[in-house]
Formats: sequence, structure tokens, C-alpha cells
Amino acid sequence: MAYLILIVFLLIPATVTAALVFARKKLSRFWFRLICFAIVTVPMICATVGAFIVTRDFKMSVMSAVIVGFLLTPTIATAAFVFAYMKLSSSRFATPFLALAIAPIFVFLMVLTSFKLSVVPDALHVNVMTYSQEESWGFGPGGNEAGIRTFQLPKQVANEIERRGIEFFNNMPPNRTRRDWRGIYGEWRQTPISNWWKTNEKTGLLDIYDYICAYGFCIDVAPTIVKEANEIINSEGSYYAYGRTGLIIVCPAKRLVLYLYNG
Repeated sequence: MAYLILIVFLLIPATVTAALVFARKKLSRFWFRLICFAIVTVPMICATVGAFIVTRDFKMSVMSAVIVGFLLTPTIATAAFVFAYMKLSSSRFATPFLALAIAPIFVFLMVLTSFKLSVVPDALHVNVMTYSQEESWGFGPGGNEAGIRTFQLPKQVANEIERRGIEFFNNMPPNRTRRDWRGIYGEWRQTPISNWWKTNEKTGLLDIYDYICAYGFCIDVAPTIVKEANEIINSEGSYYAYGRTGLIIVCPAKRLVLYLYNG
């Protein structure tokens, strides 16, 4: 939902700017400039709020606003003024305008994807997120959140983990980039997970829902993901650790990394 909101907020200024460009003859120069200025600044505010909703990180929110502002200012505003005052033809302007208007959306999504990948230690060389289901309620310290992300574990890393076992995790090098607490975990252990949260009353086994929804705030996870995750946390052959917020599980046999969190 947060992604959809961000995309909509970024598409609106591009659409409005295009409308202003074609209506340039009916607008005075003062009003045209004023409205274009608003079109540039509003997405920056939306990017800041949207990024904070998704990441809960003030630095990431500011970074998102800077990126969006940097891209939107020279593209949408400049392109609109060039077309308005130098009277470029519509056919010559349409293609680059659309490209420049859409580019910030992809850049912003790349920033958010990079943020989601930051919970995985660099030593695992993960760069593909295969599933994500997350939700937040409220803002700030009083807010709540719950989520699950799954990542594809590279074959070479999976083979090395199977060969070295727990030693691989005990001797992992530190992360190459600074990211506060993300991607940093405590003691690594072997599955099945034990003595951390209560087993399900019906099955007698651990269920990821009992961890994700521990604080009364829950999400709907795809049944196939639930089944696979439950098999992993209740079986041998995988490794897990707790971080400042969240639990990470690495399953070399399935080449899968799970990240669960609540709070």
C-alpha cells in the first residue's frame, strides 16, 4: 500500500505539469511559475512522509526527499519551462518528458528495495527479494508493525554454508557499509528454533504467525510462504539469529533467507 501511495503522489505532479504545459497560453507567467514550484516541492514532502511510513527511519526519509527533489526539480520544472517558453513541438517533447517524469519513481523504488535488503548481512551476498508482506499501524514510538520478507540465497553461498555449517556464521566478516543496526545479529544457532516463543496449541509446533502477530497486530501472509517458513523453523539444517528488531533465518537447502519482525 505504501508503494502505491508513493507512486500515485509521484505521478500526480507529472500529470499536472503536462496539463500546465498544454495550458500555458491561458496562464500568466507568474501563476505558471508558482504552480510549477508547488508541483516540485509537494512530491518532496510526500516522499519524506511515505519513506518514513515504509522505513521508520528519519535519515532514509530525508534521503528520499533529497533524491526525489533532485530529480524532479531539473526534470519536470525545467522541462515544463523549456516547453512553455521555447515552444517545443509536442511530438519532440512528449518522449523525453515522459521518461524524465517516470525516472524518479524507479529511482525511489530502488532506494526502498535497497533499504529492505539492508537487513541481510553482506556476507550472504543477497540481492534479490522474492516476497514481502508488511504493515504498520501508527507513527513513532507508539506505532506497531509486523512483516515478513524472503530473499534468494545465491547458490555459491548456500553450498559454502552446507559445507561449513555454523562456522560460516560465527566467522562472517562485518558488513561493508554502515547501516546502524540493520544487518547485525547476535548469536547464530541451528534450527529448529527453541525456547523463544510458544508453540502452536493445535500443532504443537512453532508457527511464524505466533511470532509476527505477537503484539496483536497481524498481516496476511501467502499460504505457500507460511507453509515453507514453518517447515524451515521446525526442522534441522537451517540457521537463525535475532537482531535489534526481527529474526533472520537462513536455509541453504532451499536457498532461502527469511526475515520476520514485529513491534
